[in-house]
Amino acid sequence: LAAADTKADNFSGTGIKLETLIEQIESSVAREKILLLDASHAGEGSDRKMQPSTAEMMESLALATGGSPLKSVSVIASCRKGESGQVWRDKEHGVFPWFIADALTGRADKNRDLVLSAKELYDYLRQSMTEATGPNQPLQTPVLFQR
Repeated sequence: LAAADTKADNFSGTGIKLETLIEQIESSVAREKILLLDASHAGEGSDRKMQPSTAEMMESLALATGGSPLKSVSVIASCRKGESGQVWRDKEHGVFPWFIADALTGRADKNRDLVLSAKELYDYLRQSMTEATGPNQPLQTPVLFQR
């Protein structure tokens, strides 16, 4: 993953390994841990063509580690294989973060218990993002990864 000070010519030395980030979150004593992974963008250029979707990042991590590294963390990836993050032109905002913010207003808490589970959040994002995608806009479909 690229941080603000990541150097393109030394990505492996200056970027943040997804595995390391997940290990850090796993070490938390919290019962419910959700990583919202939104690290791909719409755009053009050679770097965009090399960029995997967030779901592909999680899948390649599972292959590299010999299985899922998730023990207590749920990950919602912003887009599936072949997709990238999209901008919602009418809102002048990314589709994934727009609906995360909307979900946190309470709209995603389906059972109204004041606890937002990873499954509730994922279900809300999947439905809302699908409905928001117009006929001339590329798809962006979130993917849920759990232990």
